[in-house]
Amino acid sequence: MKSGKCPKCGSSNVRKGKKQGAWDTDKGMVPIGGAFDSHLKVQHYVCLGCGYVETYAADPKGLEKVRKKWKLATELD
Repeated sequence: MKSGKCPKCGSSNVRKGKKQGAWDTDKGMVPIGGAFDSHLKVQHYVCLGCGYVETYAADPKGLEKVRKKWKLATELD
């Protein structure tokens, strides 16, 4: 989707939202856990052809916080 083409339907009618984080009025953030500022900023992409949505981490520092606080997917109950 970052390339502007939908991987599901092939449409090039892909829109990108603003990067969002803990201080934005929209709720486009992922809480990491811990202190108030422990949120991961994300970037949203939406295909207007089929409605498919992808969300990417927009902040490398946030990814490091996730690595420290979240379990691997294979470790989840």
